[in-house]
Amino acid sequence: MEVLKDFDDQQTAECHQCTCVDGKLEDCHRLYYCKLNKPGCINFIKAPGQCCPTCARVIPKPAPPYCKVGARHYKDGESMEMLKMSEDKKSASCNQCRCKEGKVVGCHHIFKCTLDDPKCERYEQRSDQCCPACVPFESSSTKPLALSSCKINGQLFIDGESAEVLQESADQSSVICQQCRCDAGKHKCHKIYDCDIQKVACEKSLKIPGQCCPVCGT
Repeated sequence: MEVLKDFDDQQTAECHQCTCVDGKLEDCHRLYYCKLNKPGCINFIKAPGQCCPTCARVIPKPAPPYCKVGARHYKDGESMEMLKMSEDKKSASCNQCRCKEGKVVGCHHIFKCTLDDPKCERYEQRSDQCCPACVPFESSSTKPLALSSCKINGQLFIDGESAEVLQESADQSSVICQQCRCDAGKHKCHKIYDCDIQKVACEKSLKIPGQCCPVCGT
């Protein structure tokens, strides 16, 4: 039989071949050395039928996939708005996309961005909206001109801002996610997708930040 012989330094070991005679091990001789000082290994295990211990490496779980758009990270399944500028920087459009397995997919046009408003001195990109925001000219009193605003489901949006908004059907049997945008004081919305949640089978639903549709809480 093969027998493992450890040493006090716990850095090396030997595998010996022995014979069992009257309950005692006799005629033992070394077969080979076992290395117990492999770099990066802090634990060894003895596998059945194997003389030398093997390194019990802990394989780290891979990080869940995500999509990086600008300075923001989106989890798998989350949706985002992405700005698409023309080559001459004079026009732009906003696209709706989804993060799937670490890649941005399913992009489709939502609306055109206004970049030629005479009330605007310039446009600047903001993290909370897709289209560049209008920076109005200052009046003689050094106060900026007031921009139009919209109220969507109780939340106030200034002209040019957009957001994903939940809309429940009249009979409360279904919920959809729609894209809404404030334009000249009026909001325009269109359906993006249905929310797959069955209220009958769900005791309560949870709203996750950055995700339009709620998820079942039980």
